[in-house]
Amino acid sequence: MNRTAARPAVVLNVAGVVLLVLGWLGASDRVTLRGQIPFLNLALAGILLAGVGNALYIMALRRSLEGRLGRVHDRIPVLVGDTPLPPSKVS
Repeated sequence: MNRTAARPAVVLNVAGVVLLVLGWLGASDRVTLRGQIPFLNLALAGILLAGVGNALYIMALRRSLEGRLGRVHDRIPVLVGDTPLPPSKVS
């Protein structure tokens, strides 16, 4: 996986952590639940952003691994030879 594929995931994770910390710091100064709810919403938005970033990272990593696997499968006939196995040995 290259850096350009990972960049959106990193940006979303950093933004999510920043929102989570801001929500936590804001809610820690409030005594009542009514005063904490806006900061709780901010922290939840941060968790969602980080989750989307992690999902993007996993999808980019999977695409990268599928590409590598495809290149390995393309090289197998060259490494083994072009002769197919007899039908009795294929199982």
